[in-house]
Amino acid sequence: MRGRSCVPDAPRRWRPKTRTAALAALAVARRYAARLAAIARDQEIRERALRDELEKLKASTAAQAKALTETTERLTKTEQQRNEKTKESFKRKRQTERLIDRLQRTEREVSRKEKALEQARADLASLRQQHEQQGSQLADAKTELAEMSRTREDLASTVKKLEETTEQLEQRATDAEQKVKQSEHALDVERKQAEEAMRSRDESQAHAELLQRRLEAEQARRTALEQKIEQSASTSGSSPASNTPSTQPTSGAASLGRYRELASALGYDPSTDRLFELMREEVRVAAAYSDWQAKHMERITARRRDVEQSLDEQAFAAAMAVRWHLVDHPHLRIGAQPRWKAGWGNLDARSEKYLLMIASERIAEMQSRMHMYE
Repeated sequence: MRGRSCVPDAPRRWRPKTRTAALAALAVARRYAARLAAIARDQEIRERALRDELEKLKASTAAQAKALTETTERLTKTEQQRNEKTKESFKRKRQTERLIDRLQRTEREVSRKEKALEQARADLASLRQQHEQQGSQLADAKTELAEMSRTREDLASTVKKLEETTEQLEQRATDAEQKVKQSEHALDVERKQAEEAMRSRDESQAHAELLQRRLEAEQARRTALEQKIEQSASTSGSSPASNTPSTQPTSGAASLGRYRELASALGYDPSTDRLFELMREEVRVAAAYSDWQAKHMERITARRRDVEQSLDEQAFAAAMAVRWHLVDHPHLRIGAQPRWKAGWGNLDARSEKYLLMIASERIAEMQSRMHMYE
């Protein structure tokens, strides 16, 4: 046997040379085979015993696993019951705390109401005293009421006299209203004349755009004519030694030419109109911008100078046109309906301020475009 093996060592293999040696070797081999068969039977018996023992161990292990599972389940249920009891105990504790808080609030509320009740009792006693005092004041009030009745009768007679006076004033107001209507009719006629003049100016402007090249040739002559008109309409405050004509509007309506009668009827004074001064500037800038458009753009949208009108005439027509246009189509940015002042020459302060703002914006936009492409 080698090591711990239960199998015996095999006989030595050799080739017998005689019959006796061969029989001896055969006997040895038979004995070896018998020993192997005996060892095999012993191993089979031992294996059966081991298998029986293994089955017993498996059964015992399964039983132990089942018992362990049941124990784990009982432990889990016990843990859940403990958690539920803990939660229930916590809820009861919270309920107890809330009840204690509610009891404390109730006690405070009861204390507050008791104080309020005491205050109400004190107020009731005070009101009773005031009621007694008001009883005496009521008697005095009755006396005063009798005196007021007599005064009311006197006032009634006074009101009657005032009504008679009011009727007389209403009659006067009716007469004044008729006069105002007559004045409004005259102003409507003058306004239509002004609109006709504006339409003729627009037609002249359209004609001037079609004849752009011819008007450019006459630019020098128009400038000289404008300087002569401004010199003739300048105020006495201008310097006689200066060779440059004044660019400020003249005082009064004398410089308005064809619109002089309309301005006089409206009581209009261009020297006090800020929009008129700004329109003079816009007319000059627009003329320069139209020349710039003729050189740099395909389409001319700016207003050209009217050769048939002076600078003051064109500025007056432009100022009145923007006012009438704003009255006809009020802008949302104003926030109110434009109103004419007395005389129909100017609008209310808010509208005039708005017109100054948008005119300044137009001038700034034209100047910025010309400077941008210089």
